[in-house]
Amino acid sequence: VIPEIDLPGHTLGILAAYPEHSCGGKPVRLANRGGIYKTILCAGKESTYGFLEELLGEVCELFPSEYFHIGGDEAPKSEWKTCPDCQKKKEELGLAGLEDLQGYFAGRVADLLKKYGKKPVCWNDLLQTKNVPEGMRCQYWTVEYAEQTAEFARRGGEWIYSDMFEIYFDYPYSMSPLKKVYETTPHFGKKPCGKDEGPVGMEACVWTEQICESESLEERIFPRIYAVAELTWSGRGKYREFEKRLEEGRKRTIGYPL
Repeated sequence: VIPEIDLPGHTLGILAAYPEHSCGGKPVRLANRGGIYKTILCAGKESTYGFLEELLGEVCELFPSEYFHIGGDEAPKSEWKTCPDCQKKKEELGLAGLEDLQGYFAGRVADLLKKYGKKPVCWNDLLQTKNVPEGMRCQYWTVEYAEQTAEFARRGGEWIYSDMFEIYFDYPYSMSPLKKVYETTPHFGKKPCGKDEGPVGMEACVWTEQICESESLEERIFPRIYAVAELTWSGRGKYREFEKRLEEGRKRTIGYPL
């Protein structure tokens, strides 16, 4: 199990309990639905990093994995623009913009993880910064940053393929049918990967904001997860032959659609 705590965005749960680590320091209402919210962790307050050190230290003890995902996606910076602490930190460091401030933030988190023997992973949103932390693995999910991901790969960066239009299993079968999943070939947007640009692996994602029942969750996962498993462990073969092998899985899994 590789844990993920998304930072600095998607942190309303943290900030509802510890509002002092937001830019405004005011009470934060807990979200009751999925979405992207403007209130995120403050990158300028030193107390933020003290809190994160305590949090990460506690969580790292629970998971023996050498990797730890720190998120980095969907982090609006509207509050950073007006926050005196964030602006002061940006000026002190001579950063060109707020994306680079997030790079600084990620670097601080990566340094904390190193203390616990962990290697950081991030979403490819973070590649907007000029100062991606050394040794960071990147997870490609959105074509919006496909060009940055390709450049990251050309520089020798390790990355994971999770294209949202191909292997996001919260999407229905009408969008990502089994055959489409099985025929997935890693690429950067419309550009195929070169021989030296390939990912270190693939990860299928299932986000459950709109999935309320365990039966629905299993239907979204199976049998598509078998296709991803074969792609990553054995490589793609002929789809018709895969369908025959799939029957063995069908005996163990009840009610999944073909």
